[in-house]
Amino acid sequence: MAIAQANALPPPSLSWFRFENIPEQLEAIQVVECDTVACQKPVLLANSGACTESECLPLTDSVFNLDCRGETCLVHDLFFDPNAEKKDLIRLLVQTGDRLWVSNFAPTPTTEVYGFSSYWLAQFRGDRLVLVAEPTPFPRDDPIPFLQGLLITLLTEAVILALILQRLKLDRTVWVRTFVSFG
Repeated sequence: MAIAQANALPPPSLSWFRFENIPEQLEAIQVVECDTVACQKPVLLANSGACTESECLPLTDSVFNLDCRGETCLVHDLFFDPNAEKKDLIRLLVQTGDRLWVSNFAPTPTTEVYGFSSYWLAQFRGDRLVLVAEPTPFPRDDPIPFLQGLLITLLTEAVILALILQRLKLDRTVWVRTFVSFG
């Protein structure tokens, strides 16, 4: 008997950028990688929109496309080498209205935490843009929706179970045993 082995590819790398307190509509976003804080040789990794300010980097064929919806942007296959001894730094260039926002440098997250996905939070604070690697992706502060969903699921299953037991015309002891097991 032959044993089949599946060679599945690893999940795609996803990079999420979530924006908070956006002062105006986002016109263009650039994700820039640097090897040092001096950033003598910036590399444009991903882009969304047409950045027209002089500090913006020119587009090349190797630039990934940022897919933005509302306050969240996603880019596929933006890969950072997990085996690199020195982690590169990234920063955002964000154009809104007639202003270009330049974020601080943030280290690329390591793959030990989220596999090949990474999550950043970009906060507009007064006159600066602060970029931080999020410790947890899309934090869930409120457990109520989960508990509501669990309660609805359990009640639905209990009603279906009761209908089946009624249809089978089983006696009271079977009902009690069944619902004790269900509980």
